[in-house]
Amino acid sequence: MAILNAVIVPAKVLKGGRHKVRISVAHNGETRYIVTDITIESLKEFKNGSIVKRPDAAILNTKLRGLLQRYQGVIDDLAYTNGLTCSELVYQIKNAGNYKHRTLLSIYEEYMDNAHIKPGTYKGYVNIWKTISGHLSEKMLVENITHGTILGLDKYLRERGLKPTTVRNYLVFLMVLLNYAKRCGYVQFRVDPFAGYELPKMEVRQSWLSVDASNI
Repeated sequence: MAILNAVIVPAKVLKGGRHKVRISVAHNGETRYIVTDITIESLKEFKNGSIVKRPDAAILNTKLRGLLQRYQGVIDDLAYTNGLTCSELVYQIKNAGNYKHRTLLSIYEEYMDNAHIKPGTYKGYVNIWKTISGHLSEKMLVENITHGTILGLDKYLRERGLKPTTVRNYLVFLMVLLNYAKRCGYVQFRVDPFAGYELPKMEVRQSWLSVDASNI
């Protein structure tokens, strides 16, 4: 469950000792911050999540409460909140209302920015994306991806002479992107594009097989 609070981050001091009020988002063992446009002159003007010792304190506190309520409303409306990382949740909060009609490229870019991916794996995903986007338009709306789209991509990859294991890896990556879009609430498919599609089998290399008679 995400916890929101209005806070000051002392290490982020501005010129002259001023501070930006931030909204902390604590979720899944991590904390991230959303910067507001509210600025105080010193730490003395902030106590226990509220602005104090200012003639406009009441107005600014009302604004802060409004932000907290709006952000909490976004969180309450999200499905599968517990499945999101803190960074992903903050992205959802900051971009609430911009979810409809997302392109496949925007989903790919967001996933690559937010997912915890090792450098070597990241490079591999980039290469896979280049191949996928060579067949599917980057501007294709995620909501327009169908079972036929998946079959068409499978055919395209096989006609390029890719091995079944490679075709499988490419389709699995597209599946990951679509699942991410569904989890974030960007799209709802009446029929899942991968429904009824069987991923190519993993190849078994001869080097994996043991000739030790004791294993037979």
